[in-house]
Amino acid sequence: MRLAVDLGINKVRLTGGEPLLRQDAEELVARIIRIPGISDLAMTTNGFMFAAKARALREAGLRRISFSLDSLERLNFQKMTGHDALNEVLAGIALAQEFGFHPVKVNAVIIRDINDHEIEALAEFAREHGLHCRFIEFMPLDSGRAWLKEMVVPGCEMLGRLQARFDLRPAQAGNPAETAKRWAFPDGRGELGIMAPVSEPFCGHCNRIRLTADGKIRTCLFSGGGARPARAAAGRGGRRRDFRLAASSGAPQGGAPSHRGAGVRPAGAQDELHRADEGSIRDTAPGAPPLSPVLCPARHWLESTVAE
Repeated sequence: MRLAVDLGINKVRLTGGEPLLRQDAEELVARIIRIPGISDLAMTTNGFMFAAKARALREAGLRRISFSLDSLERLNFQKMTGHDALNEVLAGIALAQEFGFHPVKVNAVIIRDINDHEIEALAEFAREHGLHCRFIEFMPLDSGRAWLKEMVVPGCEMLGRLQARFDLRPAQAGNPAETAKRWAFPDGRGELGIMAPVSEPFCGHCNRIRLTADGKIRTCLFSGGGARPARAAAGRGGRRRDFRLAASSGAPQGGAPSHRGAGVRPAGAQDELHRADEGSIRDTAPGAPPLSPVLCPARHWLESTVAE
């Protein structure tokens, strides 16, 4: 991380998999936040175990938290996640607000005929509770084993439905590399955002790199085959040049069908050059047993955003 900061990185997000499966997650937070140059540290969690760690994470220095919340219906939530834990997640969201995390975000991956009927309800939930809600297109991150383009609800369709129900005002972008287009309610309570990496790829201004738990660097969620080792750079005697080389060599070239929308595009959209390759982020450590699609204990991602 110190080498990354030397190269201009100042924002870090701990994500997964599920980062709270790491028993010393709060210690990791404390260690990262103490690194000179880190200005922002956030975490994304499924929320199942957040209540047990909330106070320790806050005291360690964590300020921002995002929860995965794909459904507000108990049976649908269980169907999508494999766990009957909706009440635990909702309690975790309330606890995060009580402990002063801000903003508290909820992320919903929208899948046609599974939870797309809940778009308006999720937005209303965010408004009622003063949350930032992100609607995310269903992405082909599993090499096509469970992804069909017919299951993608394009961002423009989501926006049309939201604008038909709510009075929304475009929110000013705080960073040119933001991955979500955002809208606010007139009274300033709550916020909605849409991430459309399938129908409206944002590769051209993406400035994120990802450091995996097994010591590899990826510059794209779709770069399953493009990861490069970072350990040599971070080891004894590691240099900025070594880390920069690992990061740049982890940037895949060309445009994979998996990240070019696979035919899902709104009218008038133009093709771009995408930095992605075919692959999956569902891989595991060598010899590891099959992982739960929800808990994924081997996938602790350290997602860092290069400072502007």
